[in-house]
Amino acid sequence: MGRVALDSSVLIALLNDNDSHHDLVYSRIKSVENHYEISAVTLMECLVGPFMESARAAAEIRRKIALAIGSIESVTDEIAVEAAKIRAMTKLKAPDSIICASARLTGATLWTLDQRLAKAHKGAILVA
Repeated sequence: MGRVALDSSVLIALLNDNDSHHDLVYSRIKSVENHYEISAVTLMECLVGPFMESARAAAEIRRKIALAIGSIESVTDEIAVEAAKIRAMTKLKAPDSIICASARLTGATLWTLDQRLAKAHKGAILVA
Protein backbone atom coordinates (compact mmCIF):
# COMPACT_ATOMS: atom_id res chain seq x y z
CA MET A 1 0.00 0.00 0.00
CA GLY A 2 1.39 3.37 -1.01
CA ARG A 3 0.59 6.99 -0.34
CA VAL A 4 -1.25 8.79 -3.12
CA ALA A 5 -2.03 12.51 -3.14
CA LEU A 6 -5.03 13.35 -5.30
CA ASP A 7 -4.95 16.62 -7.21
CA SER A 8 -8.18 18.63 -7.29
CA SER A 9 -8.91 17.50 -10.85
CA VAL A 10 -8.84 13.84 -9.81
CA LEU A 11 -10.96 14.36 -6.70
CA ILE A 12 -13.53 16.43 -8.61
CA ALA A 13 -13.79 13.67 -11.23
CA LEU A 14 -14.19 11.05 -8.51
CA LEU A 15 -16.97 12.98 -6.76
CA ASN A 16 -18.91 13.90 -9.91
CA ASP A 17 -20.64 10.97 -11.64
CA ASN A 18 -21.15 13.17 -14.73
CA ASP A 19 -17.48 14.07 -15.12
CA SER A 20 -15.93 12.60 -18.28
CA HIS A 21 -13.09 11.10 -16.20
CA HIS A 22 -15.25 9.75 -13.34
CA ASP A 23 -15.31 6.09 -14.41
CA LEU A 24 -11.58 5.99 -15.09
CA VAL A 25 -10.65 7.66 -11.80
CA TYR A 26 -13.09 5.51 -9.83
CA SER A 27 -11.72 2.29 -11.34
CA ARG A 28 -8.10 3.34 -10.70
CA ILE A 29 -8.82 4.10 -7.06
CA LYS A 30 -10.79 0.89 -6.52
CA SER A 31 -8.18 -1.28 -8.28
CA VAL A 32 -5.32 -0.60 -5.85
CA GLU A 33 -5.43 -0.23 -2.08
CA ASN A 34 -3.56 2.94 -1.18
CA HIS A 35 -3.64 5.62 1.46
CA TYR A 36 -5.33 8.50 -0.37
CA GLU A 37 -4.67 12.02 0.84
CA ILE A 38 -5.40 15.55 -0.30
CA SER A 39 -4.07 18.98 0.49
CA ALA A 40 -6.32 21.41 2.34
CA VAL A 41 -6.12 23.43 -0.90
CA THR A 42 -7.68 20.51 -2.78
CA LEU A 43 -10.50 20.44 -0.24
CA MET A 44 -11.08 24.16 -0.78
CA GLU A 45 -11.07 23.85 -4.59
CA CYS A 46 -13.53 20.95 -4.47
CA LEU A 47 -15.99 22.86 -2.28
CA VAL A 48 -16.24 26.09 -4.32
CA GLY A 49 -18.74 24.75 -6.88
CA PRO A 50 -20.95 23.02 -4.31
CA PHE A 51 -21.02 26.16 -2.12
CA MET A 52 -22.15 28.15 -5.17
CA GLU A 53 -25.10 25.75 -5.31
CA SER A 54 -25.91 25.59 -1.58
CA ALA A 55 -24.48 24.90 1.86
CA ARG A 56 -26.28 21.55 1.78
CA ALA A 57 -24.53 20.56 -1.48
CA ALA A 58 -21.17 21.52 0.03
CA ALA A 59 -21.90 19.48 3.17
CA GLU A 60 -22.72 16.45 1.01
CA ILE A 61 -19.45 16.77 -0.93
CA ARG A 62 -17.56 17.19 2.35
CA ARG A 63 -19.16 13.96 3.61
CA LYS A 64 -18.15 12.11 0.43
CA ILE A 65 -14.59 13.40 0.72
CA ALA A 66 -14.39 12.22 4.34
CA LEU A 67 -15.43 8.73 3.23
CA ALA A 68 -13.00 8.54 0.30
CA ILE A 69 -9.86 10.18 1.68
CA GLY A 70 -7.56 8.94 4.41
CA SER A 71 -6.12 12.31 5.39
CA ILE A 72 -6.15 16.01 4.61
CA GLU A 73 -2.75 17.67 4.81
CA SER A 74 -2.69 21.15 6.37
CA VAL A 75 -0.61 23.88 4.79
CA THR A 76 2.30 24.13 7.21
CA ASP A 77 5.21 26.57 7.13
CA GLU A 78 7.36 23.79 5.66
CA ILE A 79 4.83 23.16 2.88
CA ALA A 80 4.55 26.90 2.18
CA VAL A 81 8.33 27.23 1.78
CA GLU A 82 8.50 24.15 -0.47
CA ALA A 83 5.57 25.48 -2.51
CA ALA A 84 7.37 28.78 -3.01
CA LYS A 85 10.43 26.91 -4.34
CA ILE A 86 8.25 24.84 -6.66
CA ARG A 87 6.40 27.91 -7.91
CA ALA A 88 9.65 29.79 -8.53
CA MET A 89 11.09 26.88 -10.54
CA THR A 90 7.99 25.80 -12.48
CA LYS A 91 5.74 28.88 -12.69
CA LEU A 92 2.81 26.77 -11.47
CA LYS A 93 0.00 28.70 -9.83
CA ALA A 94 0.02 28.84 -6.02
CA PRO A 95 -2.67 26.16 -5.45
CA ASP A 96 -0.88 23.64 -7.68
CA SER A 97 2.46 24.48 -6.06
CA ILE A 98 0.98 23.82 -2.61
CA ILE A 99 -0.53 20.51 -3.76
CA CYS A 100 2.86 19.47 -5.20
CA ALA A 101 4.69 20.49 -2.04
CA SER A 102 2.24 18.56 0.14
CA ALA A 103 2.71 15.42 -1.94
CA ARG A 104 6.49 15.77 -2.00
CA LEU A 105 6.85 16.32 1.74
CA THR A 106 4.53 13.45 2.70
CA GLY A 107 6.25 11.09 0.25
CA ALA A 108 3.05 10.57 -1.73
CA THR A 109 2.74 9.94 -5.45
CA LEU A 110 0.70 12.73 -7.02
CA TRP A 111 -2.21 11.70 -9.26
CA THR A 112 -3.54 14.39 -11.59
CA LEU A 113 -5.55 14.95 -14.75
CA ASP A 114 -3.58 18.13 -15.49
CA GLN A 115 -0.80 17.60 -18.06
CA ARG A 116 1.08 20.73 -17.04
CA LEU A 117 1.06 19.72 -13.38
CA ALA A 118 2.14 16.17 -14.22
CA LYS A 119 5.04 17.50 -16.26
CA ALA A 120 6.15 19.90 -13.51
CA HIS A 121 5.96 17.36 -10.66
CA LYS A 122 8.58 14.61 -10.91
CA GLY A 123 6.98 11.20 -10.41
CA ALA A 124 3.40 12.40 -10.88
CA ILE A 125 0.92 10.02 -12.50
CA LEU A 126 -1.23 11.46 -15.28
CA VAL A 127 -4.39 9.43 -14.67
CA ALA A 128 -5.93 10.13 -18.10
